[in-house]
Amino acid sequence: MPRVSVVVPTYNNAQYIRQALDSVFGQTFTDYEIIVVDDGSTDETHRELESYGRRIRYHRQDNGGLAVARNTGMRLANGDLLTYLDADDVWERDNLLFKTSLLERHSDLGGVFSEFSIFDDRQTRHERGTRQMFPFFERTGRDLRHVLGTPRSAIVPDGRTVLARTGFAFDSLFWGNFILPTSMIFRLEAARAVGHFEPELRTQQDYEYWLRFSKRYPLAYIDEPLVRYRRHPGQLTDHRRIENILVAVDRIIRQYDEEFEHAGRGDEYRRRLAGIKLELAKVCLGQGRSGDARSHLLQCIKLAPGTLAAYLALFASLLPSGWLSAVRRWK
Repeated sequence: MPRVSVVVPTYNNAQYIRQALDSVFGQTFTDYEIIVVDDGSTDETHRELESYGRRIRYHRQDNGGLAVARNTGMRLANGDLLTYLDADDVWERDNLLFKTSLLERHSDLGGVFSEFSIFDDRQTRHERGTRQMFPFFERTGRDLRHVLGTPRSAIVPDGRTVLARTGFAFDSLFWGNFILPTSMIFRLEAARAVGHFEPELRTQQDYEYWLRFSKRYPLAYIDEPLVRYRRHPGQLTDHRRIENILVAVDRIIRQYDEEFEHAGRGDEYRRRLAGIKLELAKVCLGQGRSGDARSHLLQCIKLAPGTLAAYLALFASLLPSGWLSAVRRWK
């Protein structure tokens, strides 16, 4: 049986999938299987994959979304370890070697993720992408040294030492995601124990899953870019996409209402939810939807009356639309 199951969920990524797969075949760690889950692609994906023959396992299904494709891959996996590679991303050569070495050395760890770089079709945009991509760090003022504070190490076969920080991450993840799915490798037994990715969520399925996973298992972080994340045009400026993300996060966080109340952490829960409402209000103001913004802001103030920015944004929502451009720059 393979040590690692590499699941590549794909939908209409014919132009990128060969680069993704070739980055797996170029790994210094070679005890793996590759499972491509084609989620109903209508482009030339199948034709691009024909030349790989039996080097990959190809599974095609009707389009059901990313969560469904990931769940299919989890079901088909045979390895002790499971990892997902998005069909438009790329791994560095030592990605699997470093992460499997840590998991072999430290049996208590549930999974390992890493730093990553961000690139587009022209060049590398950020050599270190975690802080660039995830608002968690600006929102909380923390870094991953505060989140995962216990140092661990492992020796890889060629004598190099892999250094990582480890710990339980749920309390920090509650305030926002900081794990890129393509950078995570975790134990298949643990993944199946936690359950499936939530198919009803059309975005942020990974964040919802990491929250559940991190409640049960400690994680490790390698502070080295072992993955390259491909940036597509419009990802940062599409208001509708940002709003959909925030609505999904709002739904995810609400699952923890009773748990936080019973633990005497209700104020923490309400502050987190209020922050989401404030961000939703900013998106609405950026689109000129002052009425929707006021609705979110009133909910924010009810949840956390001390949120000064909410009162300022509420005042701004009453101004003529031409005055609202400055609101888009608020943090």
